[in-house]
Amino acid sequence: MAGTSSPSVVKGAYWPSWVSDFPPSSIDTSLFTHLYYAFLVPDNKTFELDVSDSASTLMRSFTSTIRSKNLPVKTLLAIGGWSAGGKVFSEMAKEEETRKSFINSCVRVAREYDFDGIDLDWEFPQDSQDMTNLGQLLEELRAQVTKEEQETGNTKLYLTAAMAPTVDINSHPDIPRSYPVNSINANLDWVNAMCYNYCGNWDTTKTGAHAAWSNPNGMSTRFALKSWIDAGVRPGKLVMGLPLYGYSWKLKDPRSNGIGAAAVGVGPGDNGIMTYSEVERFNGENKNAKFVNDEETVSAYSCAGIGGLDTMMSGQRRRRYSLLKALAFVGTSFGKSPATAGGQSQVQLQGRGLEYHFLAHIIGSNDIRTVLLPPGDWKPIENASIVTDDIMTHDNDLMVLTYG
Repeated sequence: MAGTSSPSVVKGAYWPSWVSDFPPSSIDTSLFTHLYYAFLVPDNKTFELDVSDSASTLMRSFTSTIRSKNLPVKTLLAIGGWSAGGKVFSEMAKEEETRKSFINSCVRVAREYDFDGIDLDWEFPQDSQDMTNLGQLLEELRAQVTKEEQETGNTKLYLTAAMAPTVDINSHPDIPRSYPVNSINANLDWVNAMCYNYCGNWDTTKTGAHAAWSNPNGMSTRFALKSWIDAGVRPGKLVMGLPLYGYSWKLKDPRSNGIGAAAVGVGPGDNGIMTYSEVERFNGENKNAKFVNDEETVSAYSCAGIGGLDTMMSGQRRRRYSLLKALAFVGTSFGKSPATAGGQSQVQLQGRGLEYHFLAHIIGSNDIRTVLLPPGDWKPIENASIVTDDIMTHDNDLMVLTYG
């Protein structure tokens, strides 16, 4: 990898700074190797990071608390996010001077608040020029991080980025956009591919699996990750992002309630979005709720009649093991929980004579995005509840194990 000494295993999660009932002290750091503070946003005029008094207090509390744990982990400052939009990044990345202001601010703030790295969440570049500018931004950011390390003797900051599920963004077919693969390989330690929101509350005509592993009729994580590899991104830099929430729909016909069933509107939750705790409550309170594992999409859903309202909730509970080139994917994704740490699934693999247990835990309303595993002769443990459907391989690069 491009940055500091690369860890053999990375298990990461984003901590939402806006959630008041889940402070950093509640995080069980034994579950993670890297934690992201979400988010800071650049000012739309100076392009320096906007650090309010409250953000300053929160960041200092976040890093100091995590470092004080019996099992401290690395912390990264996540910049941007969905609510920040893409325009401020497009404007910043256009010119060398504005990029410089942004970069210097990122490094300065990361150091001032004792972060171990910087995570760029530009959601999303809007055209090919934005993608070109992103590549230049990453190159200059890497150069500044390297320079700062050499001048101060500090450990080099990690550089990561959250990006779209696929290497090409095709939401507007007439505006082709492809991520700058060469710059990513040269300058980022890893990429968090956001493998979710393939469907949702913007389309109430049918149900769906918004983080489907496979999908013969639409977008899937299998397709998304393969697009990055085929484009030349090194497998050791690719990390699979997971949603910790589900979508719900009101069914048109309660007798038709599978993935792709006809719908007439959103179901329970916040405009059809259900957190992990809400999913648990939904299944617990509705004794007629039916929980279904959908083998075709490698996802799961619940459906129930609630006072005349027939609903279907897709929560993406997966139990499948697969390898794609040097990538291994295994485990479970959950709906997000605003204040729960500890929901988990376990899948066992055996490699080089050792048994490994990988647990997917929930933290706040965050994504568990990151797991890297060293290469080995991996095979499923006998009688484990996983399904293999690809030839398993390995090479001298890092294997990437993700909770999918």
